[in-house]
Amino acid sequence: MADAWEELSERLAKARADLLERDRLRSQLERCREVLRREEELNSELRAQLTEEERTLAQEEGFSVQHLLHRLLGTHEDRVDEAKKQLVQIRMKLAWSNQALSRLRQEEEQLTERLRSLAGVDSLYEQLLADKEHRIRTLGGETGLRLADLAERQAQAQAQHKEVAEALQAAQEAMLALRTAAESLQKARNWGTVDLLGGGLITTAIKRSHMDDANAAAARAQNALNRLERELRDVRIPFQASLSSGGFLTFADYFLDGLVSDWLVQREIRDALAAVEHHQELVNQVVARLQAADQQLVRELETLAEERRRILEDTQD
Repeated sequence: MADAWEELSERLAKARADLLERDRLRSQLERCREVLRREEELNSELRAQLTEEERTLAQEEGFSVQHLLHRLLGTHEDRVDEAKKQLVQIRMKLAWSNQALSRLRQEEEQLTERLRSLAGVDSLYEQLLADKEHRIRTLGGETGLRLADLAERQAQAQAQHKEVAEALQAAQEAMLALRTAAESLQKARNWGTVDLLGGGLITTAIKRSHMDDANAAAARAQNALNRLERELRDVRIPFQASLSSGGFLTFADYFLDGLVSDWLVQREIRDALAAVEHHQELVNQVVARLQAADQQLVRELETLAEERRRILEDTQD
């Protein structure tokens, strides 16, 4: 009797966990599609802005009476530089948006496939539930009710433990991406200091190479932070993070033709590094909360398993 009950309980717990997983995936897919819709709208706006900025730059670099007047007044180069700066800024934002679109579409496809694999879980769960009800009635008494209650509590704890584990993995991936961005920014800052002291073209090139690395790492970190935010909703931990305010979309603007002085670039690197370090602190706090929740759920599952084992052994006797 104990073996048959244990097999049924395991199958029912798995079906219950699959139901919870399906509901969680549905919620994630709905949020993913909403974010994807907004990102597609932004991407379309950026493409329109890019076309307009390219037209503006072509006009500024072309020949006209008005441009001749600007040259005579000494303002033409400033207007061209400003047009170039706006163009690069739009291109950077569009590059980020394209990366976000690619990631979101991939995520949508993965979520849809995972949901497809859980098709039919409702009918299986109802079938197993009916079987369990029959067995409880056959077993009767307080023992059957206690086993039913334990099975439900185990299924809930297992589902929660899975959600916490997924959120913890997302947090660790975010920490790794942030650490990579911080290292590149620290190298760029160090080389920028040398550049301020008259390092020359080679020093400037090395500094900008590290800034390019940091910008790419920041894009990966933002993707990881977005995923972490979604995973934390499942475990009801509020979290919002955006590296955009840290300067990652703007510091590359200064790569063009010395539009601003080196000290302004250095300030931009410093602000970007501060943003990354701030998010590292936030994610560290989240990791600590998730690890505590994980340990608590592990203890709860062990306690439930031990209680269930004792009931089955006593009933078998």
